[in-house]
Amino acid sequence: MNIIRPLVRNRRVHFFSAYFFSRLLDTGPHGTQTPSYKFDEVKRWGDRLSNGILGVKELIIPINHRNVHWLCLKVSMANKSIMLWDSSGVKESNQLYLNTMLRYLKDKFRATSPQEDADDWIAQWTTLDDSANCPRQYNGYDCGVFTIVNMTLLAQNIPLSNTLYEEQDFQNLDTRRRIAYLLWEASSNRPQPTSTNRPQLDRALPSK
Repeated sequence: MNIIRPLVRNRRVHFFSAYFFSRLLDTGPHGTQTPSYKFDEVKRWGDRLSNGILGVKELIIPINHRNVHWLCLKVSMANKSIMLWDSSGVKESNQLYLNTMLRYLKDKFRATSPQEDADDWIAQWTTLDDSANCPRQYNGYDCGVFTIVNMTLLAQNIPLSNTLYEEQDFQNLDTRRRIAYLLWEASSNRPQPTSTNRPQLDRALPSK
């Protein structure tokens, strides 16, 4: 998601990579083990930011569920809220990620503000699986595309709704190829494209 940071830099939006949750909530190399919470694996993530990770306005994180499915969540520090979006819909299993993120925030607050009461601070927070308002995926392979598009929209302060775009829009707007091009363009060792094979990116995201 580094490639969209210039668009949202002034809004103090920060992204963690998918490795964040993979390390925080370890399920083994194949995603089949019982989840194990490991705060120490990620406790220094975001420490290089000027005000630390708790000082950003929003934190957006992709989640790789047991190496078979992608979803994302957003932490709003101002609203003290954690919201999750899953293109497959609301699931009981998604509560694990909401609760894990809440636990991480409490541990991070305790580590950075040991003089404060972490229990009182975390009691002000709310969590919500908002997947009912997420554009819906009906095939078995586009969860990654949905997650990238959803994160990009959220980072630009565009609220998600289940009518914001449709699965067919990815085909109509050639979204997969456009995402691939953006990732390629962000690569440090890419060859230079010719003008004939450079896609137009003004409609890289589906919209209604």
